[in-house]
Amino acid sequence: MSNYKIVKVTREELYRMVWSKPVTKWAAEFGLSDVGFAKICKKMKVPVPRRGYWAMIKKGIKPALPGLKSVHDPNNMVIEIKKRLPKLNSKKIRHGTETRTISKAITAAHHDASDAAVHQAVAAELDGDGAACRAIDARKSLS
Repeated sequence: MSNYKIVKVTREELYRMVWSKPVTKWAAEFGLSDVGFAKICKKMKVPVPRRGYWAMIKKGIKPALPGLKSVHDPNNMVIEIKKRLPKLNSKKIRHGTETRTISKAITAAHHDASDAAVHQAVAAELDGDGAACRAIDARKSLS
């Protein structure tokens, strides 16, 4: 399973994005640095807000937006951005003499299961019998 997906964005979409909220927010959403996201904008010839723009917006001042100039290069019409998918949280747990890394999704997805059911699921995941989710689902169906 890959940890990213390809998102196609047109120049017009990118322009609307960067003028709707700060580049740092968009960069975080795509799993990029703000500098990396700004470089994409520069490559696509999309103007980005100058320093202080969002502070002015917060104060109620609406500065004029620069227009999106037309570009006749077909390579600059659409860009594919690798959007990083969020990582699953994991934690190390000791089971017998072994320490293994397991997903926290067991407890996050089934937060209402009892501690005993969670421990049973963790043990099942660690033992590798694939019964982790079944153990919690069985507990949930009994309640």
